[in-house]
Amino acid sequence: MRSKGESSNKHPIPSKNASPLTYSAFDVPFELTVIPEAVRRHFEVVYYHFKQTNSRQRKVSRLLFEIRQSRDGAPIEVVVAGIGEINLSRIFQRGSNRHRFTVVQSEKGEKILDRFLGNRWVMTIRGNSCQILDPDRSAAYAESIVFHTVLSQVSDHYLLHAGAVSKNHRAVILCGNANSGKTTLTLGLVRAGFKFLTDEVALIDHDSSMVLPFPRALGIRKKTAEMFPEMERRVFGHPTQALSGDEKLLIDAEQMYPGCLGDACMPSMLLFLEGFASRTQLESLPKSEAVLKCLSFAHTAEGDVFKSMMTTSGIIERLRCYHLTLGPVDEVVQILSDTMEE
Repeated sequence: MRSKGESSNKHPIPSKNASPLTYSAFDVPFELTVIPEAVRRHFEVVYYHFKQTNSRQRKVSRLLFEIRQSRDGAPIEVVVAGIGEINLSRIFQRGSNRHRFTVVQSEKGEKILDRFLGNRWVMTIRGNSCQILDPDRSAAYAESIVFHTVLSQVSDHYLLHAGAVSKNHRAVILCGNANSGKTTLTLGLVRAGFKFLTDEVALIDHDSSMVLPFPRALGIRKKTAEMFPEMERRVFGHPTQALSGDEKLLIDAEQMYPGCLGDACMPSMLLFLEGFASRTQLESLPKSEAVLKCLSFAHTAEGDVFKSMMTTSGIIERLRCYHLTLGPVDEVVQILSDTMEE
């Protein structure tokens, strides 16, 4: 059913592969009908480990996404339906999105400006429909809409924009902004025998405080790929234009390092990545400071800051917290391995 103000594109290009893709992440089932082939392939790679094949699951109430294009060259549109009322405008004001996007009211709906791209107008929202105006990053923006909409349905876990790996059933959480070395360090640790949990969002259960796996595909820059020559021998990556503007390869960690996917485990260490240097520097961080730093990485709305702080305090009380400046990857891996054994 079409909501008021939604685009009237009634005849998207048909596709023989337009059967729904069904997934579940964070215990949130969602279904995608994707018309553009390039965008469909992007989702198939990114959410490979989240596929739901049991036909009985289709009876479960789920988020529904339709990603369509009315004609060649037209903007791609993402339509959201399913569970309750979905406020797409609010999606761009939650979690890490609130640092990147600005929502502006206009006569044609709500305009989404991307601060990271010089406040460029990249999307327009009308009701439950979001039109993507940047053709080069259509797949990345569409996936971001789906991802953050799914996150908005999670209430019983603490969500931290971070990577995570584990060793001996103890998790290391890696908080870092873009270009801070998070993906590089994650791959280096997994290559050294750590288990892969996530490169995007650390999901921490409120009751048990355990870190749960979220094995979404990694986006790897060419510079990072050059540091891991085994990638050329084992992996065929899917090229994509990232929201950062970089060309990346979408890589399945399990394909690159078979047997590397980890299970839920208790966190033991929290690291804040501070960039690169010639030598590795690992410095202890007071827990009170770690709580404040976590707020900028939390996937929560601004109105939930106090709740987020209280939740974070309880988790961090059990952890060792550090600033980490990355030197050579092998050196960092050795230092962290030794630190975990102390």
